[in-house]
Amino acid sequence: MEPPFAIFTLLNVAMALGLYITAMSGQLSMATAAIAGVGGYLAAVLTVKFGWPLLPATFLAASPAAWSARRWRCSRSRCAISS
Repeated sequence: MEPPFAIFTLLNVAMALGLYITAMSGQLSMATAAIAGVGGYLAAVLTVKFGWPLLPATFLAASPAAWSARRWRCSRSRCAISS
């Protein structure tokens, strides 16, 4: 079964747009790919191992990815982290 072309296209567009916005702000962020990897890995585990549909798994996987991004940003800029 061939994976849907539109899903991969939209995911790549979202990733490229995130990198573009970061680059336009004058910052270089090497963590963008790692943060996207956290979300992608969790979405893959939810769909393959637990049988979740792709869209809910993607939205659920965004939360830990956003949390890890905030945690990484705060550790770099020494902001207060509320646990």
